[in-house]
Amino acid sequence: MQLAFGTSAPMAIASGQTDPVGIAVDARDVYWVSATGVFKVPVGGGTIVSLSNANTPAEPMFAVDGVSAYWIDNGTGAIVKAPLAGGAVVPVVGTVVGATLQAGLAVDATSVYWEGMGSIFKVTPK
Repeated sequence: MQLAFGTSAPMAIASGQTDPVGIAVDARDVYWVSATGVFKVPVGGGTIVSLSNANTPAEPMFAVDGVSAYWIDNGTGAIVKAPLAGGAVVPVVGTVVGATLQAGLAVDATSVYWEGMGSIFKVTPK
């Protein structure tokens, strides 16, 4: 759903999704993960595009950086990424032991950050 500033009526921009979790936004698109993959739709609505149908998390641990989308692969426990334009899923970090999926995932220009076992971890380069 989207709620434009100064309005009070939310508008659906992506309907019929299966268990959507984790959402990120940039200047052009809205991104999310669901039980069936990683998707994007233009801000304001339009055609939904599948970026990946790889194993996705059951929790909202998801981030984008303008180039790629990042999440924890539900099958392997690895932090993975896929290009925002679509393409192959690439591992960034092997199995993330002790990650608390509810804690979140963050990216900046050079690194990926996550929480696990009471510590904050970082991998560079991403």
